[in-house]
Amino acid sequence: MKKGFVFVILLCLVLLLSFNIAYASYSNLLGLVTDLITTISSSSAKNFGGTITKDKVEKIKTWEEDGYTCTPSGKSITVKSKTGTIDYFIPSGTKNNNSISKNKQILGKYSGTKKIECTETCKEGDVEYKCTQSIKLNKVTYYGT
Repeated sequence: MKKGFVFVILLCLVLLLSFNIAYASYSNLLGLVTDLITTISSSSAKNFGGTITKDKVEKIKTWEEDGYTCTPSGKSITVKSKTGTIDYFIPSGTKNNNSISKNKQILGKYSGTKKIECTETCKEGDVEYKCTQSIKLNKVTYYGT
C-alpha cells in the first residue's frame, strides 16, 4: 500500500515538472512570436522630426474652446519640418524621454493614424443631440525631444 502511494506521489511530481517545462517552452515561444510581430510592425513605422510649432492641433484647440470634449486621451502636436507642417497624435503612455513644449525639436516614429472625436451636446429648440467633429492624425509610437 505504501509503495503504491509513493508511486502515485512520484508520478504526480513528474507530471507536474513536465507540465512546467512544457509551459516554460510555450511561454518562450510565445514571447519570441510577440517580439517578431512587434519588430515587423515597428519596421513599418516612419520617422519624423522637426520643430513643435503648436502643442495642440489647431482644429482640436478650436473645438475644445467651443465646448467640445475630445477623446481619446493623449496629446496632439503640430510639427514643422523641411517637408512641411504635419499634425501628430501622441497617445498617453507613449515611450518618450522628455516633455513636449512649443518650439522644441522633436524626433520620433509614427505608424498609422488615430481618429480623434470631439463631441458636444447641441440643442435645437427643445431637442438635444450630440454634435461630433473628428480628425485623423498620424499616431506617434516613440519620440524624443
